[in-house]
Amino acid sequence: MILSRARKYGLYLILAHQQTGQIKKELLHDILGNVHTLISFIISNEDAKKISPEYTYEESDRRVRHLDSGEFVRLQTGEALVKIGMTIFPLKTILLPTQPHPGKVQYIMDRSRRNYGGGG
Repeated sequence: MILSRARKYGLYLILAHQQTGQIKKELLHDILGNVHTLISFIISNEDAKKISPEYTYEESDRRVRHLDSGEFVRLQTGEALVKIGMTIFPLKTILLPTQPHPGKVQYIMDRSRRNYGGGG
C-alpha cells in the first residue's frame, strides 16, 4: 500500500473522513498505522474508542499511555485534539460569525435551485 511507503518517496497525504464506520476495518488499520499526525474534532463515542489508542504519550515515569475516549466526546465546537508523534495538545479554532449575510444566502439558494432543482 502506498501509505506505508509514502514518506520514503516524499509523498505527503491529507486524509479526512467524517466517521470511521465508513472505512473498511483493514484500511482503517493501515491508515492509523502509518500516520504521524492526527487531528480529531468532536467525534462519536464509537469512533473515540477506535481513535483514542492512537493518541499515545509517554509519562514522566516512562510509561506509555493513551487518551481516554471521553476526551474526544467532550470536545466543544471548534475544539480538537492533535497528535504529532508522541506529543498531544488541544487546539481551539477561531469561530466565524454565525449570522450569514441575507443577500448571500438568497443568492446561494437561487443558484442551487437553478443548478440542481431540475428547473433549468
